[in-house]
Amino acid sequence: MLREIGLSASMLCADPGDLEGDIRQINEARVSLMHTDIMDGHFVPNMTGGLDVADCIRSLAAAPCDFHLMVEDPADLIDDLQLRPGERLAFHIENDVDTEACIRRIQSSGALAGLAVNPGTPVSRVEPFMDKLDFLLVLIVNPGFKGQPVIPRTLEKLRLLRKLRDSRGLSLRFLVDGAVTPENLIEIVEAGADDIVCGPYTCFNKALGGIGPTLGLVKSILREHGYSTIETGGAAL
Repeated sequence: MLREIGLSASMLCADPGDLEGDIRQINEARVSLMHTDIMDGHFVPNMTGGLDVADCIRSLAAAPCDFHLMVEDPADLIDDLQLRPGERLAFHIENDVDTEACIRRIQSSGALAGLAVNPGTPVSRVEPFMDKLDFLLVLIVNPGFKGQPVIPRTLEKLRLLRKLRDSRGLSLRFLVDGAVTPENLIEIVEAGADDIVCGPYTCFNKALGGIGPTLGLVKSILREHGYSTIETGGAAL
């Protein structure tokens, strides 16, 4: 069976003036998730819309939301989002919170729980929680800004995480976020990525013709290397 790769379209890179139009194109192109960053301007310098934007995306998208909380206090926001079955949410291991309690709160809603790990954070910080998680969000750039280059050492971290997961017989998936391009896509997947956040180079790439053609190219590259993609509704094509 072909290994299935999920594509999570980054809403941070969508046109805020035509969010509905961009989401319509993403729906037509068929992805597995809608990657929705929520930033508070404190945990990271940038700030994004919060619950109102999340609800807008939910109302328009065919695929479930894949939330990434870059906030100082994720616990209250986990409840405020009123997570739905099939959605995913990752908060940061760097947060000063009761990590296991937050994981349980996410999973009790029927959503999938993840931890996000910054490039400079060692694997040892997340290893104790791997058997409790549904996925791990591995950042290969520093969080908060789009368009940064990949930090090379993060791919070695991803390889180490994959070895730890496989050696322990765990089933959590690795979602990779940051500067994924058509050129480095396969290297990142081979390092261990199960799901890819598709941003300016792999979804919203005007030089490649925009959303539909860019996602089509990404899927074609994956197929050429023996991978299938998980699309809206969970069907692998």
